[in-house]
Amino acid sequence: MLFLSMSLISMFYIKKRVKIIKKMLKIIFLSSSKKGEELLEYLKQTNCEIVYSLCESGRLIDQLPDYDLGISFLYSYKIPKKEITNKYKWINFHPAPLPELRGRNIAYHAIMNNMTYFGATLHYIDENFDTGDIIEIIKFPIEKYMTAGDLVELSIDALKTIFYTYIPMMIENSSTILPCTEQKSGQYFKKEKINDFIEITDDQSKQIRALTAAPNFYPFINIEGKIYQIIPIKNEK
Repeated sequence: MLFLSMSLISMFYIKKRVKIIKKMLKIIFLSSSKKGEELLEYLKQTNCEIVYSLCESGRLIDQLPDYDLGISFLYSYKIPKKEITNKYKWINFHPAPLPELRGRNIAYHAIMNNMTYFGATLHYIDENFDTGDIIEIIKFPIEKYMTAGDLVELSIDALKTIFYTYIPMMIENSSTILPCTEQKSGQYFKKEKINDFIEITDDQSKQIRALTAAPNFYPFINIEGKIYQIIPIKNEK
């Protein structure tokens, strides 16, 4: 009886020990935005090991340490092809709905293309930009008064919601592939310089000049309920 009891006790502690030494998920976290710092700090408090991280503008080091999962959160660069050893090793938090808005300057293009909604997407990364299988999408309507900045902030909020929902599940069940759907065809917007000068008519130009009395008074304009003040920029000589 004593031997049996000791065996049971030993088995209990062995099982407990096995649970304790469960393999920690090795993670690489990449972000080109300061918004990523909050999420990196969160990851450091979870049951995972951050083997490499980047939370500023810059590219990956040539030789990455061994890892299980790569996370790209608002990261501006393409993950090297050699790192995409399988299509479920890297995930990307994309600040727009996919596949409709791939690429860069997407809030600008959403407004200019008269889209009625915007959002955020979590997807697996494949060898191309923003084309991997979709895990989750959050969408919200674009109101007439919204600016590109408004869309970006709402999209980041949505991405953080997705992050705090899915990352704990991936850490707890590291071998599990999340349910996902293959992307359909969509539009890709390349990185290019956007012309930030707005063309106005001659009458509007005269009206702005007539209402400007620097530095005491500058004219205003009402765009969908938002008031903007038109202030000239001093020319540098």
